[in-house]
Amino acid sequence: MDESLHMKKAFLLSMIVSLCFAALMGIIVFISGTYGWVEVKILLTTLAIGIFSLAGLCNAALYEKGKAKGFAMTGIIITLIAFILTLILIWNDGYSWRELGKILYTLWVLSIASAHVSLLLLIDSTDGKVNIARMMTFFFIVAISLYIILFIYEVITFREEFSIRLFGVLVILDALGTIITPILHKYTKIQSTQATESFSTNLRR
Repeated sequence: MDESLHMKKAFLLSMIVSLCFAALMGIIVFISGTYGWVEVKILLTTLAIGIFSLAGLCNAALYEKGKAKGFAMTGIIITLIAFILTLILIWNDGYSWRELGKILYTLWVLSIASAHVSLLLLIDSTDGKVNIARMMTFFFIVAISLYIILFIYEVITFREEFSIRLFGVLVILDALGTIITPILHKYTKIQSTQATESFSTNLRR
């Protein structure tokens, strides 16, 4: 068996085991009914494993498909670093959120953004309308990420009503593009199939 296939299987298996273990720890905490500081850390760790696993899988799926491998690998690395730093801050009381907070928040934003972009890149389409919708959604993802990062580093604030409104508009347009792109892809595929069937029918006539 190919070595890369062994590595993929080991990666997926380790992810399944870690998710199951995290879920088990979370269930035990809830069933026990005790919510001390250790239990809170366990729940935060469970949440971190779930979120970063999903983000990592989005990038890994893109890498597995052989599309934008450089971007996908960068997303995986960012997600891994963000996860490790999150665990350090959860379990090591020697570090404070104030010290590493801005760096970590930035990595969170980049991790989520890379996963979002990866999901859209998984759509195989050569149709111009689909690609335009996808590119516009990429623009909104970048704009929102940049907006949040500038807010993290206190370059901009949400005190002004204009800032809040602009951010809200970007979020709505991002959500719209994320929903419309796969729907438009499905629509163009149906349209293409109908055109092919119509052409075949005309030929038979």
